[in-house]
Amino acid sequence: NRIRNHPQMTYHGFVPNAELKEHLNKCHIFAYPSIWLETSCRAMLEAMSAGLVCVHPNFGALPETSGGLNIMYQGNFEDKNTHANIFINHLNACITFVRENNHDSMIRFNKVFADGRYNIDRIKNQWDMMLNGLLQQYPTVESRAIPKNQFIYRTT
Repeated sequence: NRIRNHPQMTYHGFVPNAELKEHLNKCHIFAYPSIWLETSCRAMLEAMSAGLVCVHPNFGALPETSGGLNIMYQGNFEDKNTHANIFINHLNACITFVRENNHDSMIRFNKVFADGRYNIDRIKNQWDMMLNGLLQQYPTVESRAIPKNQFIYRTT
């Protein structure tokens, strides 16, 4: 509700993916001051693929997801105000960078990285190989059972 009622913010709610991609193609920067411990970030991948420079903290798997290719900062996750100030300083630097520099090579590299590393066919093949390998290693229902003595809970 805060965003919906804030005079300097626009809440768009749900939009179809095609509309979102169309909008991303008109942008230059993806600002992502996340304070959540994430394992990946699809929104950042889509932004990189659309050719945006991303500003984000080095929290969770965001460094690996972005390949360290964007403007990444050391966030402060204990104090949200400190984190916001660190973020805005990096965002301002990014705005200056985009306005004053030729960042075409950076965004092209971002796109090649995101599209190549996170290509759905590549990921599907990785999952297929892993799951088929597990089926070969554990071919029967009995071989997949977890040994009962592996999980012994002791209170002393």
